[in-house]
Amino acid sequence: MPELAAIFRYPIKSCRGRRVSAARLDRFGIEGDRRYLIVDGGGRFITQRETPALARIEVEETATHLRLRAPGAEPVCIPLAAAGESRTRREVTIWRDTVTADDLGEPAATWLSRYLGTPARLVTTGKAFHRPIARAPGHETAFADAWPLLVLSEASLQALNERLARPVPLDRFRPNLLV
Repeated sequence: MPELAAIFRYPIKSCRGRRVSAARLDRFGIEGDRRYLIVDGGGRFITQRETPALARIEVEETATHLRLRAPGAEPVCIPLAAAGESRTRREVTIWRDTVTADDLGEPAATWLSRYLGTPARLVTTGKAFHRPIARAPGHETAFADAWPLLVLSEASLQALNERLARPVPLDRFRPNLLV
């Protein structure tokens, strides 16, 4: 019988995640998971695949701010919108999907652009955000690659690592649930 071994949440897609002891689900999967996305100057998503430095960005959340930290950079606090406050909307592309996201402003863009060495902005899901799952009509996801919950089994990771000359760690797959 499979057992849940761990739960992980990644507030910003491609940045560091955290193991959590419990999580609530909403229409996008685990609450707060991959609700923020870093995009380039053209609005296209940036991931660890092409920008490994994202893996070093730590995200701390409070009810009112996101705090970003990374080696060699001063931390930055990014205010989250207060109830009723509006943000600039921006069309962004993640894989083949173009969605409307809320831009988190200049402090986030400046910090990310300096740290990554290329123009970058931080966006989030907002009231206008909608990203349906083509193979699951009536369902949607936030900024995860394809599905609201990403699952990895310890057995499959072990089987893969037995075949590799250099084992890969669990966090390479960035699952929400480890079974």
